[in-house]
Amino acid sequence: MIYILKGQEPFLINKKIDEIISRHQDAQISRYNGSDKAFSINEMIEACTNIGLFAEKTLVLVRDPYFLMEKIPEKDAETLSAYCSNPAYENELILYTLDDSFNERLLTYKEVSSNAEVIRCDQLKNRDFSNACYEILKSRNMHLNREIASLLINTANNSLTVFNQDLDVISLYPGELNTDAVSALLTVGDFNDVYQLINALTAKKVSLSIKLMDRLLAQNGNVIGLVVLLANQLRYLYEVSYYDKQGDSKDEIMDKTNTKSKYRIEKALENLTYLKDSEILKLMDKLADLNYTLVSSSDIDQRLQFELFITSLTGEKHG
Repeated sequence: MIYILKGQEPFLINKKIDEIISRHQDAQISRYNGSDKAFSINEMIEACTNIGLFAEKTLVLVRDPYFLMEKIPEKDAETLSAYCSNPAYENELILYTLDDSFNERLLTYKEVSSNAEVIRCDQLKNRDFSNACYEILKSRNMHLNREIASLLINTANNSLTVFNQDLDVISLYPGELNTDAVSALLTVGDFNDVYQLINALTAKKVSLSIKLMDRLLAQNGNVIGLVVLLANQLRYLYEVSYYDKQGDSKDEIMDKTNTKSKYRIEKALENLTYLKDSEILKLMDKLADLNYTLVSSSDIDQRLQFELFITSLTGEKHG
């Protein structure tokens, strides 16, 4: 059996893959990155025709198969066509992409898809989307009141992937969640501004750090939300740094960090050329102290505390 999973909802694509795998718990699983330079169509087909010594069948998962996105050499096309016209009945080949980048006009795509079950995983609408969000909350054992849940659902813009990412963000919030806190966490700015602030802090640029802080807070954010977002991005940078030092490729890091955007990986790696792991850990430690101060007292000037946090990293004062 051959599957082609496509659409604009990465969450649903990953869910469908999990469903297929769960049906064959004794199967041997082989995973490939079809956009990797080392990827081989012949190697993929060989995996499709083999069965492991202690497995009943083999599941071959290929992410971003380039042969469904761009023209390939005739010899490779013939090899692929020959297998797809007579696939190994006991094994399953799952071809998928998380950004709907298959080229349906390609002759190769037409030949493969004509011998495959094509499953679209597009965004859900209205009630179906809301129901799916509540199922996710239940599966993650997150007990949110209906007002907060509705806010998250409405701001996710019918994207279950965004909804899950938003849940990841608010799960880091140290205090009691309310609609104001959730709104701040979701709108406190994109990661480009956050990375600029991290770079300014580690470069000990006080004036620039305060200017970036004001820009982020102006986007309907509050100081605690900004602290949580900074901590989240620093943890992410540290994780990316670890896998990068292990020699993993960008695509491998995307898989291991559950990142949906290659741009975010590239931006993180770019920032890591200027950041040392020790600097990341130092910032995280200082943020933990700041966060404790903010949540333990309700009558302090939070913005002033953040300014003091900035200057504490340099020992400098600003006017």
